Amino acid sequence: MSTQPDKPWLRWVSLVVVVMAMSATVPSPYCALAHGVDPSYQWALNRGAADGLVHGRDIVFNYGPFGYLLFPLDIGRNLRTGMAVQWMFWAVLAILLVALWQKAPPSGVLVFAAALTLAQGLQVHTEYLWLLTCALLLAHCLAAGRFASFAGAGAGAIAAFLVFVKFSTGTAAVLMAGAVAVVLAQARTKASLRTLAALAAGFSTVLVAVLVTHFASLHTLARWMKLSLEISNGYSSAMSLQGSTLELLLAVGVVACVVSLAGCWLHFRTASLVVAGLFTLPVLLAYKHALVRQATHGPLFFPVGLVFLAALVPLASDARSRRCAAAFLAAVLVLIGVECGLRRSATASSLLAGASPFAGLRRVATVTDLPAVRRELAERSRDNLAGERLPDDWLAMLRHESGGVDVVPYELSLLPANGLSWRPNPVLQTYNAYTPLLDFLSAEHFEGPNAPAFVILHMATIDLRHPLADAPATARELLRRYRPVGVDDVAQRVLLRLAEVTALGSPPALPPPVQQAAVLGEWVIVPPSLLALSAELHFQPSFQERLQRLLFRVPAMSMEVQYENGQVVALRILPETAGGGIPISRLPRSAAAAAALFAGQPTERVARFRVGGLGALLYEPGFTLRWTPAVSATTPSR
Repeated sequence: MSTQPDKPWLRWVSLVVVVMAMSATVPSPYCALAHGVDPSYQWALNRGAADGLVHGRDIVFNYGPFGYLLFPLDIGRNLRTGMAVQWMFWAVLAILLVALWQKAPPSGVLVFAAALTLAQGLQVHTEYLWLLTCALLLAHCLAAGRFASFAGAGAGAIAAFLVFVKFSTGTAAVLMAGAVAVVLAQARTKASLRTLAALAAGFSTVLVAVLVTHFASLHTLARWMKLSLEISNGYSSAMSLQGSTLELLLAVGVVACVVSLAGCWLHFRTASLVVAGLFTLPVLLAYKHALVRQATHGPLFFPVGLVFLAALVPLASDARSRRCAAAFLAAVLVLIGVECGLRRSATASSLLAGASPFAGLRRVATVTDLPAVRRELAERSRDNLAGERLPDDWLAMLRHESGGVDVVPYELSLLPANGLSWRPNPVLQTYNAYTPLLDFLSAEHFEGPNAPAFVILHMATIDLRHPLADAPATARELLRRYRPVGVDDVAQRVLLRLAEVTALGSPPALPPPVQQAAVLGEWVIVPPSLLALSAELHFQPSFQERLQRLLFRVPAMSMEVQYENGQVVALRILPETAGGGIPISRLPRSAAAAAALFAGQPTERVARFRVGGLGALLYEPGFTLRWTPAVSATTPSR
């Protein structure tokens, strides 16, 4: 970092802005129970942590065993632990800001602190602030100061910790730490080797501690990592949502600015080039995370690009590099201004409210009275879940019998709202079964001895999907083992009960599977049958599909379903899991129709269907189709 002096008054102005940034980033480390997709998995992660569920053995999700710390609920010790961890990260970030103010040029520090405050107003996610903290510590390691070893130990510990908060975020932290380790090893000085040893010690200590306290064995840890990679690989296709083309171009512009800055520093041969590379990684991660699901997550990318680029201004090793970083930052601010204008919800008042240092001070005041916080959370939770009460006859049945309850596909908030005992599905929410491996993992749960006694099937899911087509292998296992005992037509829910083997009866004589060839975009006639039939669809991805999956996103594949009455319904399917067998011939459109299907008396029949959508263009035109009974004596073949 350059130590070229600025005007004396600028130093004190920058200190004021640093204090404002510290105040604006004061965490709000608690949230209330609510209904919906995100609040449901947040409750599940908190409940799982309190109950001692082991990730990789009992559950698997894109958040790890410490994921609940990002949104701690008042369950067990979660609230206290979450508050302690979030305040610890805030304290480390505040110390790094002060250290930066002492060593870096005041103008650069002022720019970074102001950008950090603005990013808070734009609602930068907590996980990226934690990643920023790790990146700043790693930059301090490369600066080879008096406290480089302490910074190395802290950066290593945080990198390992973030792996178990959220796998993708932790992967970026580990890559950054690995890059710094290579640079330190190549330097081969006593100071660099000492810092490298501290970095390795911090990482190893946390890794071993987590292995001992949160995983039953190395095998379980390895299994969790494998399944986490499976989720990451499926995300680009299963969760893709297109958004505004202009917003996408603006995001590409931000990435281009960050990458171009690294290119300029490479051209300048600046000493802080490695730092630019480090701070580019989180921007690329945020781009992939937010722009895959652009329609809802797109705005989340811009504050990340802003704050990581702004951090490079004070970290530049010379004046020319610093001016270059400031120029690209100005361009990013223009792009963000256009994006805020495009997104009308981002008003000046909302930005000021989020970035206000006074809001941070108020958050400090609230956490000093924990009993009052708990009372407030309990009241807000009751209000949020008031509309989620199940019918009285359902509650009488669910509370009378043991064996636990689960919800398909995602509305787990029904469980705390009604005081029910949870028997978790390994993937938590069935929309999260992005790949055949995850789908069959879920199906095996409902096939095995830990299957819940009751399942609440909600006939609604995300992104125009169908709850019985989301995870087809899981749906077929539910059809095989569960029978309806209640229907709520208003809420569009069906209460399913695990049937005894004797109650299921002997399986009927089943016709042999029939395989045929089909073409994307062309209608496929559903064969007439008294039995509900599943269509096992097997698609061949093109090279372009694989490339887009790796670098960006795969558009949605859709299916048009035409019923015998002529009505056509459009839904989204996942080409990866469609081979599990979608129960297409009797695909229900309502809770009543779903109950009839589970009772073995389907009332709706599909005449034909066809597969298309933008996503279909990335697959070979021809695909194979295998007709099998939707309800078989065993689970579908793996």
